[in-house]
Amino acid sequence: SRLVRTYAPGVHFDGVGLHVGNNSVRHAPHSCMTGGGSNHVFEHNRLEHCVYECIDAGAFYVGRSWAQRGNVVRFNVFHTVRPTERLAQRSCSQNALY
Repeated sequence: SRLVRTYAPGVHFDGVGLHVGNNSVRHAPHSCMTGGGSNHVFEHNRLEHCVYECIDAGAFYVGRSWAQRGNVVRFNVFHTVRPTERLAQRSCSQNALY
């Protein structure tokens, strides 16, 4: 994410029935993981220092479509999900899961 600061996650997923596990993603100015789909399992991932230049975003960013069902998020660690940019610090819309 040196050139593209947003929507360039460490892990991007799409489709049906993926297993995304045992990843360590850190220092992402926007989301660490993003994508869509159904029946995915996300477990034992470590997401650190995420969403530090953005507002209205999350370390794990999926969205809100009714078509994306059956996803399981368990046993993940979210550490330091907060803004460091002065403008973004005035907002409280940075989340671990979005």
